[in-house]
Amino acid sequence: MNPNPLTLVVPLLLASATLAAPEVKKDGGDAKLELEVGAGATSRDAISPTVSARVGVDLWNWFTPSVRLVSVAPWAGPESAWAIQGELRAHTRGRVLQLTGGVGLGLATANVVRSSSGLDANLTRPALPWLTGDLGLRALLGPFFVGVAVGGAPLQQQWLASLNLGFVAFGD
Repeated sequence: MNPNPLTLVVPLLLASATLAAPEVKKDGGDAKLELEVGAGATSRDAISPTVSARVGVDLWNWFTPSVRLVSVAPWAGPESAWAIQGELRAHTRGRVLQLTGGVGLGLATANVVRSSSGLDANLTRPALPWLTGDLGLRALLGPFFVGVAVGGAPLQQQWLASLNLGFVAFGD
């Protein structure tokens, strides 16, 4: 019985094509560490400056679970407050500009009332749930990014706005 030449040639051609094909990297296959700092403002009755810091892991090049610390800056007056939250963030896959959005849930402290000497501080109320949501835009500059975001904290009936500077520490 003579073997069909196609049964020998087709597997050989397929093996050759597989070896010659360029390696295709999956977009966003590597996790990336994101570090970000921000400055902005919040308002319920009066505008107060804020500062924040975030660390997150960008998975699949669009989804970033994060932890954020937000503070009403101590220089805003004798009272300051802070919040720590876990965030679920997402962004588009643009190479230069990305739309961003996030939802965060955590705890906000009471106002911290400082003495005139600045050495003593008292909490005026206990920590409360802190829920935020925001939408923004960021520009990618190599491993760095600059972004703006606006959103709110509905439980506190506050709006939030920020300018963010970030760095992708590891990954592509």
